[in-house]
Formats: sequence, structure tokens, C-alpha cells
Amino acid sequence: MVKIVQKFRKEIAGVLSGFDRLVFRGSLRGMSYVEGMKRYLSRAAVPRREFGKYVNQMSQSLKDASLAQAR
Repeated sequence: MVKIVQKFRKEIAGVLSGFDRLVFRGSLRGMSYVEGMKRYLSRAAVPRREFGKYVNQMSQSLKDASLAQAR
């Protein structure tokens, strides 16, 4: 773990440590191929040209929610 933190230290905002574990549940298998991702974006009403913006917004939302729980 130390090697990973050292390698990506410029991109890492912080590190959690302790005896607890984070558990992520769910599956993204449906989006692991091109047609599945197209279907997801269509259902989410996201035009392909807006994919980058959408992903950045979703990433920020996830980060904010995670940090809120940590605080």
C-alpha cells in the first residue's frame, strides 16, 4: 500500500487507515462493454458528446458523498 501511495502521491488527497474496511456493493458488468455503456447513457439521457462532463460530475458527487460520511 505504501508503494501505491508514494507512486500516486500527487493525485491522492488523503489516506484513510484503520481496522475498518470499505465495502462497495453492486455491479457494473452491464457497462463493461460498448453497447452496455451506450444503453446506460441513453437511459440517463446523457448525449455522448457530454460524457466527459457527466463523468466528472458523477465523480465529484461520489467524492463529496464519501467525504461527508467520513466527516
